[in-house]
Amino acid sequence: MLCERCHHREATCHIVEMADGVEQVRDFCAECAESSASPELKSILDQTKDAQCEFCGRTPAGKSTDMFALMTATSHLRHMCLECSQEYHGFVLRSLSGVNPNMPQAEQLKDLSKVATDADSHMQNWTKQRKA
Repeated sequence: MLCERCHHREATCHIVEMADGVEQVRDFCAECAESSASPELKSILDQTKDAQCEFCGRTPAGKSTDMFALMTATSHLRHMCLECSQEYHGFVLRSLSGVNPNMPQAEQLKDLSKVATDADSHMQNWTKQRKA
């Protein structure tokens, strides 16, 4: 896919924007993404230039804001390769089925914090098993 701005280079930076509940995906090459980026996006791009998958060390397929960090009003980018991302999110989805949506918010946050901790622990074990 070519960059939507210059139409010459391969689009390697895919930005998802949400406005009024509508998702829009923008596809840029690295050069156009940097030159047209907002200060917030430039900060994110700087953080990801030399990033590696935080679990296995390979080149990340993408980055996303940590959903558990969002629940506590902090910002944290997670870098994962495709395989680790699929395993991580699959584990989280399976674990979330055990969280009761009808319990008080404080208890939900406690359970969600445990899911986040368990997911990181699971990924450490999963990557060790893959390397063996």
